[in-house]
Amino acid sequence: MPTASVLVAPSAELAGPAAMFAKTLGLTPRVAELMRERIEQRVGKPWSAFDVTMLAPALSAPLLVVPDRVGTARCRGQHGRLVAHSWGRPGGGAGDPVSRPSPGAARCGAWWRRS
Repeated sequence: MPTASVLVAPSAELAGPAAMFAKTLGLTPRVAELMRERIEQRVGKPWSAFDVTMLAPALSAPLLVVPDRVGTARCRGQHGRLVAHSWGRPGGGAGDPVSRPSPGAARCGAWWRRS
């Protein structure tokens, strides 16, 4: 187990980034679906097994999340916030908010959670 974790621009789930990837490459919906199926076959797990908000509650190492600055102001960093709120919390992201480690981190939108 790691003693601490740093996630840069994490995605809380795969469906959104995979759809953006498929759209960027101009893949048809059928090819995008085949891509998802091949990944599931190759790793031997369903797509849903990679939902970080479902995995994160079991993780207890201190966490620093640095979200990317791409996207609209309304949704920028939402995946990072979901991951940080779910980290080490049985039952998911309900409860008190995560902390910001320093004024500099607050400017870049970083969050952290101690174990």
